[in-house]
Amino acid sequence: MKLIIAGILLTSGILLTTFEFQKAIGTNGVDRGKIVLESSDGFIVVGEKSSTDFTRKEVFVYKTDKQGNVQWGKSYGGSESYVVNDAFLDSNQHIHLSSERYLNNRESLIYLHLNETGELQNASPYDEGGNEVEPWAIAPAENGNKLVVGFTKIADFVPGGFYNASLETKHLYILKENANGTKIWSKKLMLPNNTSSFAYDITKTSDENYCIIG
Repeated sequence: MKLIIAGILLTSGILLTTFEFQKAIGTNGVDRGKIVLESSDGFIVVGEKSSTDFTRKEVFVYKTDKQGNVQWGKSYGGSESYVVNDAFLDSNQHIHLSSERYLNNRESLIYLHLNETGELQNASPYDEGGNEVEPWAIAPAENGNKLVVGFTKIADFVPGGFYNASLETKHLYILKENANGTKIWSKKLMLPNNTSSFAYDITKTSDENYCIIG
């Protein structure tokens, strides 16, 4: 299945019928585009592709020009499945991905740093004491640092299954890492009565603080 990317003109909030471009890109398997970023000379398309038998996923990144013509495309993953939830471009046109991998029947956070041509610069996994971590959003911070938010959970694993959802409690999770992907600190929010909490997005405000929603 091919991934469709399109440039559509919008004027005063009204969708026009004229497309600037429409392209189909992809490989064998099922491709799902999740994120599009505007680069200095085109677009970065980020998503996931599943194997033809749907047993594993990889993260893909395509770089296109302003007309949607693919300049390069690369995938990232291992023997386990990888998915991506958020991304941003820095001032050097490097790509920073908040991803997760499924390993040994659990999910863990992995941060991917790519240069402007898609070459992998760093892949930093974070295992918070064996607890699962699902990262949902990533934002740039000062001095090349990054903030990742999502949730961590303690799951009761059952034979032949993924986990017992009825015994699962989520806790809002925040990770701060430096420019090299090394953890500076991480925190989780503990609410009374073991109430679940989680974060889905983070944005930097004009007064240099951060707003988290979940």
